[in-house]
Amino acid sequence: MNIEELDSFMKELSFDTIIHNNQIDNWLNKIFYIDRILEKEKNDIYLIYYFVLLAQLIEEGLIFCSRVVEICINSDAPRIKYLKLLIKSITKIKSIFSEKEIEYIFYLRHTACHIFQTGYEYQFINGKLKTNRKDKNISDVKDMLFDVLEMHKNEEAFKTYVHVKIHPYLRDLFDEITNLRSLTSAST
Repeated sequence: MNIEELDSFMKELSFDTIIHNNQIDNWLNKIFYIDRILEKEKNDIYLIYYFVLLAQLIEEGLIFCSRVVEICINSDAPRIKYLKLLIKSITKIKSIFSEKEIEYIFYLRHTACHIFQTGYEYQFINGKLKTNRKDKNISDVKDMLFDVLEMHKNEEAFKTYVHVKIHPYLRDLFDEITNLRSLTSAST
């Protein structure tokens, strides 16, 4: 990569990071809003969307925050403190569930976003049998999903379980973000 290409890449990376910062804030606002609604009343449409938001926060949100913090690890900037807080909170939320439950959360996201769950099925693609979903054998993934259903009796019970478990962590995260923002605005 020559110096012009590197310069172009760095400008694009900076621009993308600014956009992604705004997007993760919007994502968090949505999950906080829906979490509050679900605390007051059961709403199947919001619950479906809740799992989309949660799965993507656990996956893409954590990756984004970690990437930015890794680049700016020694920074004391308010935004880096904020991203470190998100890493800590998202990691904590992820840690309260088993691998099987996390897989089911991703499955719920998948069912909300796709008509067919072909990613969870064996398929012939270009003359070859597809036997893996990401890095796991499809049969093993299906077993994990069935184990979760068996443990929680049904999908609705699992959804309720997840929301009840995550709610206090989301409330704490909301409060910590609010506090961090008030400290940041008071110091400027």
